[in-house]
Amino acid sequence: MNDANGVRERLRMMARVDIGEWLPTQGQRGACIGTLNKYFGDNTMRHLVLGWLFRDDFGPLSSKALTPGQWYALWNWIGFSKTDDGQTLVSDLFHNEHALVLTEALRVFNAATLEIQRQFGDEALSILRQAVALGGIATHTFYDNQEVQYDFKAAVSAASDEKEARQRQLLRELGYDVDDPADTLVNS
Repeated sequence: MNDANGVRERLRMMARVDIGEWLPTQGQRGACIGTLNKYFGDNTMRHLVLGWLFRDDFGPLSSKALTPGQWYALWNWIGFSKTDDGQTLVSDLFHNEHALVLTEALRVFNAATLEIQRQFGDEALSILRQAVALGGIATHTFYDNQEVQYDFKAAVSAASDEKEARQRQLLRELGYDVDDPADTLVNS
């Protein structure tokens, strides 16, 4: 399968396989996220692609919301390997398919945003883009005299969680044990 929809279906099928107790380590998740960001551009594009790959309603999907089966599918699709000199490589399959997947995810997303713009105008599209930029997508839409209103609670919450995670990582890098309530220095 070398078309984007074939890749999508293959990954969805792989995500449904019984993987037993397998869970990706924090390092494996980080490697997947870093690789997806490298190949797809940034967090926003990674969320867009993950949404296209694994959601039926096509909205952005944070890696925090992935199931163990979806992680397993991504881990195997990327297919990490190491060279003799320690360089990390991705599989030829991922290398050849990632651009197809990104192109199709963007095509579907652009078609959806054009439909929103056609039905509700530029202001609604602008609000939707702001929601995505905040780390999520509008969770509710409702119609009030033909106006579209969005609930940004999920988007703001996602942005806040991401900020907290970055702060915790920085503290770890500075030597603090962020899991210790006393926040003592690890090296003291």
